[in-house]
Amino acid sequence: MRFRARSRSAPAAGDGALIRRMLGLAWRYRRGCFQALGLQVLLLVLALSGLGLMGLGVDIIRYHLPGAAITKPPRWPCGWTPPRGHASARPSRKCWRMTRCGRSSAVRGMP
Repeated sequence: MRFRARSRSAPAAGDGALIRRMLGLAWRYRRGCFQALGLQVLLLVLALSGLGLMGLGVDIIRYHLPGAAITKPPRWPCGWTPPRGHASARPSRKCWRMTRCGRSSAVRGMP
């Protein structure tokens, strides 16, 4: 005895109807959509600026290493330069220790 599966065949919706429905939902919840979009843009800007500042820190350390191949000082963002005698102009021993500790951790594969 064979059973036939009953199928409820709904009328196939076209692409245009689906797009209108999605746009309708987005319009109904537009405040949440714009808020999520704004937060995503903010997150992207913060991530890229953090990456740029980390690169600046690496450039500063490489510039102050003895025997480094970099001869001109790193370029600061927005044309800003630290005042003469500022801590970034002369890295402290603590900075060198942290760099050495970071390198040894990276080599050993420790967190």
